Amino acid sequence: STKRVDPGNYIETVHLKRELKPGEYPVTVRVELFEEKTPVSELSIEITLRVVSQSH
Repeated sequence: STKRVDPGNYIETVHLKRELKPGEYPVTVRVELFEEKTPVSELSIEITLRVVSQSH
């Protein structure tokens, strides 16, 4: 879960609730679209999450 991402910006890294081994995992990203503070739409996108290293 993330906070608001303004237009023209993006999220490059995320912190997961549990540690995953390096590899690729199928995930569904849920995006909620807003006009000001009013939700206007949402969509789901199937992507591949690539874990490249484990933090210690």
